[in-house]
Amino acid sequence: MNTLSDNSSRIGRVIQFFSPTALQIFFTFALPFIFTVVGYMYEEALQINYFTFILSIVVSLLVGSLMTISRVLTNVSYTIIHGFIIAPMFAVATYASSITLSTTHLIVVFCFLFFFFIADRMSQLFFSNNKKHLLNDKYDNFYVFVYMLIFLIILFKFGFRNIEILETYKNQYEIRSYLSFDFPYSYMLNFWLGIFSAAPAIFLARKSYLLFLFSLFSVLYIYTIYPLAAIVFMSILILSLSMSINVFKKYFQYSNFYLLFLTFVITFFGVVWLVDHPALYSIFNRAFYVIGWNTYYYIDFFINADLYLLRGSLMDLGSSYSEPIGFIIDRVYYSGEGSNQSSGGIANLYANGGLTGVIFGSILLGFLVNLAASISSNLQVSFILILSVIISFVNFPLHQLFLSNGFIFLFLIFFIRKILIKKYTNY
Repeated sequence: MNTLSDNSSRIGRVIQFFSPTALQIFFTFALPFIFTVVGYMYEEALQINYFTFILSIVVSLLVGSLMTISRVLTNVSYTIIHGFIIAPMFAVATYASSITLSTTHLIVVFCFLFFFFIADRMSQLFFSNNKKHLLNDKYDNFYVFVYMLIFLIILFKFGFRNIEILETYKNQYEIRSYLSFDFPYSYMLNFWLGIFSAAPAIFLARKSYLLFLFSLFSVLYIYTIYPLAAIVFMSILILSLSMSINVFKKYFQYSNFYLLFLTFVITFFGVVWLVDHPALYSIFNRAFYVIGWNTYYYIDFFINADLYLLRGSLMDLGSSYSEPIGFIIDRVYYSGEGSNQSSGGIANLYANGGLTGVIFGSILLGFLVNLAASISSNLQVSFILILSVIISFVNFPLHQLFLSNGFIFLFLIFFIRKILIKKYTNY
């Protein structure tokens, strides 16, 4: 009977349960400090709505409850979705929302969490046999092969170039204003905003140090062609979180990943507050609150407006809109200067399909997360792949993840693994 181990496990579960609530409270009361320094292009009175604040605590406790009864790797999904979308959105809603709108936010989030939980449990049963019979990691080289092939195609198309990161960063908006890529390069470059954003972390986890260095070079090279800060940010974020688990493994494990995330956010804010420079406040705002604001506005707009119905995608359902959704939100809620106000995956699910879209999307995301978890026998690689899926979902519409962001390759890897398992085992 290991009493010390049992007590440690109980303490870990208690911390896991209350961590989302702690982050929600922190985001809510940190918002006025960020808002005061950063400011916005519209007037907004920051008067706290205690009804919405209570709802935000209820949702956070729900997330904590789901984490205590879910498997370790699934908790990564709850951490990123709550930390980057749900908690910032409710922090914003606490100061800006009416009771009616807050209730709508609660219904949307509850539907998403409930059906994601159900889909996660069902998908685990579907993929469990594949995980049990995984071959060793030498068969994971299909990921490496696809990565190298796509990069060489891009290199052949765009040629060798000077990697002038600072110059590209200074002129990124001007460069993007005239960029136009033909098929299939428009898709291939976006893979670094999706499945290939995990490459540096995966190669480091596999101790493939030459491939790791090469992947860092490729991120910078792609950025000079397609100067979206998210290309660099996503790879750095995934790499940082993966390395943190290893470096601080004595204190943080996959099971209490939310505590690591909470520690990271509070430490980041502490640095911002101590340095007290507007640029750092802007970075913190962009990393966390912008998606919260835009998720709030997307739901507010599409409560009464016609749904967007996947306009411009291969699955367009006959949208009545003539412009990208981000420009609509910019015109209605911001200055209308032509910025494409992107939002997290939950907002896009609601904008495109209402509650039906949220339910269907959460089920599909649960399936995709478990597909990512089933690919590798290496726990850290599975963790990294799940991170890449969820962080991509935070930044892009779900329907874009499969083709535009390259996660279709997870299906190819899965079926190749199935073939190899049948060939080399008795399964």
